[in-house]
Amino acid sequence: MSNNLSLGKSISVSVFIWITALVTSCATKPHQALERLEVGMDKSQVVELLGAPQRSHRQRGHDLWVYEYLQDGQPLVTRVTFSQGRVANIQTLRQADLEAQRRLRQSQSLEEFEKEAQKLSPEERSRLLQSPSAPIQPDEDLEE
Repeated sequence: MSNNLSLGKSISVSVFIWITALVTSCATKPHQALERLEVGMDKSQVVELLGAPQRSHRQRGHDLWVYEYLQDGQPLVTRVTFSQGRVANIQTLRQADLEAQRRLRQSQSLEEFEKEAQKLSPEERSRLLQSPSAPIQPDEDLEE
């Protein structure tokens, strides 16, 4: 009986250590691995590097994967766009930038757009209003 109890504790401790290691590696993996993410990689390489995306979506013939994580205490979102199964674009934004983008897109008139744009700092305005590098702008439903 004593051996069974000891074996049970040993298994419990092993499972706890394994789960802790898994959670820790998943929590820190994206921002560290993003530096190795490259245009041209296939989906299996991205999954191996970053894990499964938190959200995915098909838009205009392209797959869009979304990864959310913290870096230096700041929420970031990375969007990986695939074309024909390969990474075509990588875009990382702060959560605050995503919210500002959403407000700008929801403007009903030029005046409303300009009013929202004036609420942004000059740095934010420059960053958000420049020509998008992404060939595809993600749908709003991914940012909610």
